[in-house]
Amino acid sequence: MRIELNTINQLLKYLVHEIKRLPVTCYQPLKLQKSDEVTRYCYRSTEVEQMITHCLQNPELHWLGHVLIALATTGLRISELASLRESDIQNGKIVLPDTSRRGTLKQRQQARTTKGGYTRSFPIHPDLQAVLDRLPRHSDGLLFHGPKSGRLKPDTVRNIFIRKVITPLSSFFPAPPDEIGFADGRIHSFRHYFCSQCADHNTPEQMLMLWLGHRDSRMVRHYYHLRENISAEHMNKLNLVGAAAAALRQVAPPSETSTAAVSATTAEKDA
Repeated sequence: MRIELNTINQLLKYLVHEIKRLPVTCYQPLKLQKSDEVTRYCYRSTEVEQMITHCLQNPELHWLGHVLIALATTGLRISELASLRESDIQNGKIVLPDTSRRGTLKQRQQARTTKGGYTRSFPIHPDLQAVLDRLPRHSDGLLFHGPKSGRLKPDTVRNIFIRKVITPLSSFFPAPPDEIGFADGRIHSFRHYFCSQCADHNTPEQMLMLWLGHRDSRMVRHYYHLRENISAEHMNKLNLVGAAAAALRQVAPPSETSTAAVSATTAEKDA
C-alpha cells in the first residue's frame, strides 16, 4: 500500500511541477507514515573519507567528489543539491527557498519547492566552502554540474555512484552475511550519515530539524543510526558515582589465591 501511495505522489508531482499539465493547487501529497524500521545503510566516517578520496584521485570523478562532499556536509537530498543556485548562498548560509505559495498561478507553477513546503537555511561547513570556492561558474546559475558540465541529474548521479564508487570499494568494507553493509549504501545514505554525525556530536535536536527541513523530531530519529563506539564514549563521560569511583580504584582487586580460598571456605560452610 505504501508503494502505491508513493507512486501516486510522484505522479502528481510530475504532472504539476515537471510537465505543467495540472495547476499547482492540485498538488496535495498524500500523507505517508514513515516506518520505524530503518533499512537504509548509514556510512561510517572512514567510508565517506575513502569514497571522497577515491573520486578526487580520479580526474573524471572530481565532479562526483564535490557532490559527495556537499551531501556529507549538508544532509541535502540529491534533488535539492541538483537545484542549488549561486543565489542560494547568502552571508555564509545556504537558503533553500520555497516560493510555491506566493505570486500568480503561473509563478506558483514555475516556483521552486522544498519537500517540507517551507524555506529553510543552514550555515555552510568549512569543507563545503572549500568546494564552493573551487567550482567553476556557469551561465545557468546552478552550482553543481554533471560529468560533462551539464545539468546535474539525480538519476545519473545515483547510477555513476554505484558503478564507479560503491562497486569498486565494496571489497574494502565487507559486511557479515545477511546484513546491510557498505555495498547497500546509496546517495540518500549521506542524509542518514549527516544526521547521525550531527547527533553524535551533540547538535541540538531542534537545530538539526531546521537544517534537515523536518518539523517532526520523529523523522530525525528515523535518520539517526547509533554507533556502538559513540554510545560507549557517551557512557564513559557520565559521572554517576562521584568521588566513590576514585575510592573504588584504590581498592586492589582480589588475587586468584584469595578468591580460591574464599570459595573453599564457603563450600565448607555449605557442607
